[in-house]
Amino acid sequence: MNGSTRRPAEKAAQGLATLALLKVNFDHGRDHIEMFSPFVRDCIASLTADAFGSEDVQQCLRDQYELNLPESILSTLLSREARRGSLRREAGRYFRVPGKYGAPSIRDERTKVEREHAHVATTLRHFAAARGLELASDEDALALLLRFFEQFHVPLLVDDSPSQLFRFKAVVSRSEAVTVVRFLEHVFASDQEGTRHLARMLEGFVLQNALLLRDLSVATRRFNRLSVYLDTGFVLRALGLAGAAHATATRETIDLLRATGAECAVFEKTLEEIERILRLYERKLRTTEGTLSLRPTDVTRHFITNHYTPSDVATAIALLRTHLAALGISVWQFPARQASLTSNEASLTERLKRPEELDLEPRVTHDVDCVAAILTLRRGGRDTSLDTVRAVFATTSGSVVRTVREWYKETREVGVPPVVHVWTLSNAAWLKKPTAISDKKLNELVALCSAALRPTPEAWRAFIRELRRLETSGTITSSEQVSLAARELVACRLADADHDGDIDSKTIAEVVERAREEGAERTRTAVEAVRVEADTRLSTVTAALAAAEAAVTAGAEHGRQRDLRIRLLADRIGHVVSWLCTSVVSVIVALGVAFGLPSMLPAGPVLNAIGWCCLALVSLLNVLNLVHGTTVRAAFLTLERRISAAIRGQLM
Repeated sequence: MNGSTRRPAEKAAQGLATLALLKVNFDHGRDHIEMFSPFVRDCIASLTADAFGSEDVQQCLRDQYELNLPESILSTLLSREARRGSLRREAGRYFRVPGKYGAPSIRDERTKVEREHAHVATTLRHFAAARGLELASDEDALALLLRFFEQFHVPLLVDDSPSQLFRFKAVVSRSEAVTVVRFLEHVFASDQEGTRHLARMLEGFVLQNALLLRDLSVATRRFNRLSVYLDTGFVLRALGLAGAAHATATRETIDLLRATGAECAVFEKTLEEIERILRLYERKLRTTEGTLSLRPTDVTRHFITNHYTPSDVATAIALLRTHLAALGISVWQFPARQASLTSNEASLTERLKRPEELDLEPRVTHDVDCVAAILTLRRGGRDTSLDTVRAVFATTSGSVVRTVREWYKETREVGVPPVVHVWTLSNAAWLKKPTAISDKKLNELVALCSAALRPTPEAWRAFIRELRRLETSGTITSSEQVSLAARELVACRLADADHDGDIDSKTIAEVVERAREEGAERTRTAVEAVRVEADTRLSTVTAALAAAEAAVTAGAEHGRQRDLRIRLLADRIGHVVSWLCTSVVSVIVALGVAFGLPSMLPAGPVLNAIGWCCLALVSLLNVLNLVHGTTVRAAFLTLERRISAAIRGQLM
């Protein structure tokens, strides 16, 4: 099928496959030009004639891969093929060398990638259908993803080059964008394989932008003493005051810029603006009315959902410079203003003012002063590459970037505009060192999803009006207003309900009711969790008491057995000692009677009979003492009782 007859969705699906293949080629060690070589070789092999021109290869790339390679890049790739001996060039035409072009290996990789994308597309179609968005085919689902990337991912370009590798108009409605964001969140949370596939698409999207640069060598060279002065929004994110997703992405950007030769700093004036914003939050968070009047920014969501108090914000202000130093961000004063290096600041001031602003806002003054400071630091330089420019002001505001760029062109200035988007710098640094942070682009996409679900100012104002109406009617309390606002900022239901700006009071009421029901359900869940935890602890304590009681009983039984053993031992010892005493006494008495008594008294039968009777009586008494051992046993039992009492005293 010719490329001109394919539907846009089919072309988009083809383009996404090409993006993924670009990343595959880059991972194989090919440089920023060479990663396109497999596509060129495939097209050369598929041409019907051995002789062809560069325009034939260019058309084939468009038809088969939806690639619109610039003529200069294509010429470089064809020249490389000629140096390898695969092509011969004569009179501006190229000739295939026989045997050099067989079945290209890229076909197998392409089949694998298309299977992966079919899995992602099918999952997205089912997910979107459940949310009421019908996607007719897998190609339509992939086309939606590509349009989302093109619309929401800031390009690499710092100039106004009209070239495009992929020729699709990126138009995504808010309902489509919210559906894609919810789908991405679902994949990131539950599908590791799908996450890898999406990351490869996005990284390929960034890689293909490398060829849109006028000077391709910037993709590989380090920055040359580039000073990046960070805007307020980026610093607040880096400090962790806009949520974990933004903190991860911005801190990785700082590390990546530093790894590629750039230095990050912040102007003292920017620091003063950050302090002014945080002081505003400190005042507003004191009251319910003040809290509800805050704009629904990422910082507001972080403060409200994490229950920040005014003292917490005051602490953040006090530690501001300490935390910046820990991140490696230095603080600099504005350079001395030189009128010859700046021009037409009044025009820029008017452009930066919002239509509804009557007076000059500090925000506008800050941005104009930062632009003037950057131009002063450049000292009149007109560098056209980020690699050689001295200084840039990096912001997270796309509108500020566009406004300053238009103003810069109208003042007939050339070179890199003084203000660039942070993601532009991030993409440029990532192209120089893609392996420095493996999940860098994926983390940026997670942060993008978080920001994309932020309610629009119109929807948020309508939501707050409904909360105040409910408070006036007595349906909710003031504290419940803040609780509902925090719950909504976390769940982002307004993003789901706000279909392209079409939101009414009924929809708002439904969102509030769902938030209240969810809050009540969470309360019931929390109460149930507390009850279960209390029951668990009670069971644990009861089991511990039972175990302690069993231990006491076992100890008492052990003591009784010990006492019994001691008594038996004392009785046995008493028997032995009694027997020994009786034996000694009997021997002494017998010897005394036998040898002493006859010598003391006159001999005679009567006296001898009396002596032997006494001897028999003593022997009888000794035998009785041997049997009962009363005295000795009593002494040992007394000793046993004292020992037992002492042991029990130690145990108690």
